[in-house]
Amino acid sequence: MSRFDFLDSSAWHYEDKAWLVQRKDEWKYIQKNLKLCASTLISGKNFLSAHKNFFFKGEYEVDRVGIKAGTGYLSPLFLIWYYPDLSSNFCDRLLDSYSAEVKLARNIEYEHKRLFDHARKDGFDKAYGLMGGREEWAVKCLCGQSARAIMDKFDVSYRYVLSPNQSIKYFCNGMNCVLRGMNNPWHPGQYLSDFVLSNTNEGIEQMRMQRLLNVFKSIQYFEQDPNTAKDDEYAVALRDKTLARFEKPEGISEYTMSLWHQAGEEGL
Repeated sequence: MSRFDFLDSSAWHYEDKAWLVQRKDEWKYIQKNLKLCASTLISGKNFLSAHKNFFFKGEYEVDRVGIKAGTGYLSPLFLIWYYPDLSSNFCDRLLDSYSAEVKLARNIEYEHKRLFDHARKDGFDKAYGLMGGREEWAVKCLCGQSARAIMDKFDVSYRYVLSPNQSIKYFCNGMNCVLRGMNNPWHPGQYLSDFVLSNTNEGIEQMRMQRLLNVFKSIQYFEQDPNTAKDDEYAVALRDKTLARFEKPEGISEYTMSLWHQAGEEGL
């Protein structure tokens, strides 16, 4: 039995003309994005044909749909990007398949980092973004608590999967990267907001607390903060998204809410 038997071939409706038209439209963006990353990210001859076959038909060559050819595994990142019926259940099954052996577990964190680190504003379509709206899915799956449990199982070191203090640092780095209009508007840290906002408590380090407080100030005083990018659409969108999240504080810890109010009271 293949470790990728959880892939449901019926999810690819390649005989449906309407479905195929939609896939063809999206492939234009994917092909462009893969080429933008290829020089430093993706290796292997004719990688585009392998990615195209998987995207359109669900047919894969294990060694060729990944960050680096010849590794013997399908990239979890591209599974999330290309699978037609993406869902939380699919992500759970994906991680379960990668929990079978240590060489697979090592690539859970590594995969997303490689792609996101090489993403820059220039060249990418603003509407499609990096993964067509699946960026947050990828980060939550490959950096989530389930991913951490798998890596702990094999005693694999990690830097980006969820852990209390480390997640706050990574979250703040991501938020600042976007709010200040830096090159990478898809910094993965920003997508850890649900975990950070719900799990932050009084036990966090003083330095982490201060960084979180500063991010909250930049959001609430976006127009007054000299470091925020007022004319950057990614920065403005993240500001608006975060403000909307705090308007409905269900799931946000009491301590996080106290920091949010403290930021508002203190100002810049």
